[in-house]
Amino acid sequence: MRLTKKDMISTIGQCFGILMAYYDIRQQYDYLQATFDILRDQNTSLLDTIKEIDKLYASADAEGWDSFSDIEKRFDKLLDTLPDDIWII
Repeated sequence: MRLTKKDMISTIGQCFGILMAYYDIRQQYDYLQATFDILRDQNTSLLDTIKEIDKLYASADAEGWDSFSDIEKRFDKLLDTLPDDIWII
């Protein structure tokens, strides 16, 4: 088959349009995936911090909340590292 110059340019334009749409979707997917990875990592570290706070709270409660103990100092330090929006929940 023989295409005219106009038909070839039109077909090439359609191919480039499809290719650009594919790259755009791929870029948006990669960006969304990276955002989810960041959020998942932040939530995981936050949950680990909360679990550590729970353990330290139980230890400090068992010892009687001595204000000079290392457990209470670590407990206070971990409480200070929590973001402010955690306290809303």
